[in-house]
Amino acid sequence: MLIARLLGFAIVTGALLGASPSLTASRPLTIVPYRPDGTAGKLIAVPVSLNGAAPEWFCLDSGAPHSIIDVRLADKLGLTAVNTGQIAGTGHGSVAAGHPGPQTLRIGAVSLRVTDPMIVALKDVPINGQDRGLIGSELFEHYVVRIDGAKRTLTLYDPANFRPDGHGAALPLSTDGSRLYVEVTLWVRPGLKVTHKLRIDTGSEDSVNDPAVKLARVVRKTRLGNGLGADYEGYSGIFDAIQIGPYRIRNVWGPGGDLPAIGMEILRRFVVTFDVPHRRLYLRPTKALYSPVPSPGQG
Repeated sequence: MLIARLLGFAIVTGALLGASPSLTASRPLTIVPYRPDGTAGKLIAVPVSLNGAAPEWFCLDSGAPHSIIDVRLADKLGLTAVNTGQIAGTGHGSVAAGHPGPQTLRIGAVSLRVTDPMIVALKDVPINGQDRGLIGSELFEHYVVRIDGAKRTLTLYDPANFRPDGHGAALPLSTDGSRLYVEVTLWVRPGLKVTHKLRIDTGSEDSVNDPAVKLARVVRKTRLGNGLGADYEGYSGIFDAIQIGPYRIRNVWGPGGDLPAIGMEILRRFVVTFDVPHRRLYLRPTKALYSPVPSPGQG
């Protein structure tokens, strides 16, 4: 914390890289208010109806290749697993997972048929204790998904009718199966700059997770994981700066875990629109753009 105070607030600069479309799109299919989630309130939880039952809170997690139903909700609704196996997360090791077969999630006015959700115990995952599931990558594959942190809304659009207009930054979005990636430039320290494809993880409260931070000027031991699997001891450090699209953020604390990713500590600074069908990520900065990036333990 003392180091963070000495460094001061993160300084952010944005430079337009030519005209680009904004996040304002065609008429939405649904707009759902969300509740801040996670240990620091950076995650997103929305009410979801599973197979027509009463809505329960689900956390939005683009890093999850499958939507997940907590065992408590599965038991409540009488869902049983057709087969069982293991699933890995950001922590070490794996946890038990059951496959109940295709299920239907309803989010606002939109229904999402999920072909292979998993039943997993979420009680030890650092999300709100009321949460009963995770909305995984299937939502991003079927709809254009917009997250507006200022209004605290999740908006879904039909990809066939989505036409962004106005102002904003359009970034290339790449995919590998259910994984979403964006290029981010990391100024690790003076004289060391790298550009990596980072997995986009709305289920993480981290800023940027990349092993390169172990070479930063300031590094310290940190507990890593904070998801499925066991936490483990690793390192975090301060990037001199990171740049996503035209936006540069300075003095960024980030972990150095084994799974490079960009999380909600950075994404919360923008209105973010995921257009996976057209391979585009749209960013529009908000007032949060200039907020400091906290060190581990500050939240």
